[in-house]
Amino acid sequence: MISNAQYAELLQRLDDVENDNRFRAHVGALRKEIEDMNKDYFLEVSKGSVPGTTAGFVSGRNTNIGATNSETIWFQGGNYEYLSADTQLYASSTSASDTDVDLLVVGLDDNYTEVVRTVNLNGQSQVAISDLMFRVHSFFTASTSANTPVGDVYLAESDTLTAGVPDTSTKIKAVVSLTRNSAGTPIDTGTVYASENFSHLGIFTVPAGKTLFGLYLVDYLGKNDDATITGVVRPFGGHWLSRSPTELYQSPSTQLFSTRTALPEKTDLEFRVIAGSAGASINIQFQFILVDN
Repeated sequence: MISNAQYAELLQRLDDVENDNRFRAHVGALRKEIEDMNKDYFLEVSKGSVPGTTAGFVSGRNTNIGATNSETIWFQGGNYEYLSADTQLYASSTSASDTDVDLLVVGLDDNYTEVVRTVNLNGQSQVAISDLMFRVHSFFTASTSANTPVGDVYLAESDTLTAGVPDTSTKIKAVVSLTRNSAGTPIDTGTVYASENFSHLGIFTVPAGKTLFGLYLVDYLGKNDDATITGVVRPFGGHWLSRSPTELYQSPSTQLFSTRTALPEKTDLEFRVIAGSAGASINIQFQFILVDN
């Protein structure tokens, strides 16, 4: 961006030139270029005004971090198990009352193409989502849904269930949980437990034909908690690589990526954490833009 004074001077010079018929035809295009120079680029990306770019974010939450092994930042806890091929997934709730709730699943198919799937809950029974999935980025209540969940909602591979919860933890791919306090206890709203309506899943895979540029990462730890947070990446066909472990105690932390960390297409990104003492709670928010290759 340029300063306000420089911007005003350039526009004044354009006004002067515009009065000369020899240059009038070119002034309109030049004026637009100068006006664009003074815009906030990332705001314009968020508005959808920059062709070939998309703003995105990863929101992760884990309310019961272990102190023995590093684990993925997501509601389920433990290490996330990735699918190896397009797979049929199913949704189920811990509440039998969740019989008319619409949810969306956003992620990738096995061509690394962005897809959106739908599902309508049937209480504690598994209901197949509308098509296969390879990567899950988010799982959330649709804005058009007549109701919101009154139980925890699980997205998983086909499995036996106990009160709506898949019995095999490694088959779970996302959870839309009830709102919980830092101890992991649902917060009673006076009638029913309020749903988060969003999966808070600390993973992302870069779609085909895109490059991810990281902007910033914000971490929030619960009171008196300490933990080490690490971003790990797995290039297509490669191994997991650790990126910039950060040790935190209690207060929020913001990491700005001034060099705009770039991840190529088909790269898996995951945020992991290990606590100093078991039972810690963490929330993260990672902001990025996707740019067409």
